[in-house]
Amino acid sequence: MGSLKTGFGRQLGRLGANAVGNKIAEWTGLDQSEHRTFHRGESATKERAEARATKGVLNSIDSAVIANVDEVRDIIFSEDPKELFLQLETLEVQMSSETWRMAIGGGSEEDQVQNEENKIRNKYPDALYAKFCKGVEHLEKIEPFYAGIFHFKFKKYLWAWKRFILKYMPFSVLGIFIGALAIPGVCIEKYDKFTETHQYVIFWTIIGIYVILRLYIPFRWQIHALLHKNKAS
Repeated sequence: MGSLKTGFGRQLGRLGANAVGNKIAEWTGLDQSEHRTFHRGESATKERAEARATKGVLNSIDSAVIANVDEVRDIIFSEDPKELFLQLETLEVQMSSETWRMAIGGGSEEDQVQNEENKIRNKYPDALYAKFCKGVEHLEKIEPFYAGIFHFKFKKYLWAWKRFILKYMPFSVLGIFIGALAIPGVCIEKYDKFTETHQYVIFWTIIGIYVILRLYIPFRWQIHALLHKNKAS
């Protein structure tokens, strides 16, 4: 009973305070609803101004990155192996000083802005890597066994993994996880339909095809050069 009286008294106190506040607002000419609306409008205006400022900063970064990307895109590779080798060395130095930025998993506004900036900045290492790969392939066409070409191919391989890990690791981890969950179910369902011999044949056939492709694709120009050399001799 005491708590009921206390709660009722508090409620009367709040109502009285509100009545007094409204009466003061009437005497002074203040409108509380307009006061709250003013602050909400001021907050919305501030948020729009901050969004425009953030967009302006991102556009400035994008313009600077695009200018650098255009410079990389405009590189014309030489037909002389020695000069082409020097061009690739220059790209290698630039590529070594750059890195890809990883996506942030948070959903806050700051994380979204940072992810957008990371996407913009990743354009430059993407352009460097693509140009470097084209240059290495161009050198392979001219001189498949030119001194230093295997060093460039090794760098190309390392950067491909670095790019994959930094740019796509969150998605690849999710894909691996889903695949790891799906494979046991598929194996259990299909196990009775294949004998042990069939499973070995399918497994080693897939491994063999994979190894052949992994050897042929990176070294196709060297393989073709050796085949033509053997035919000519």
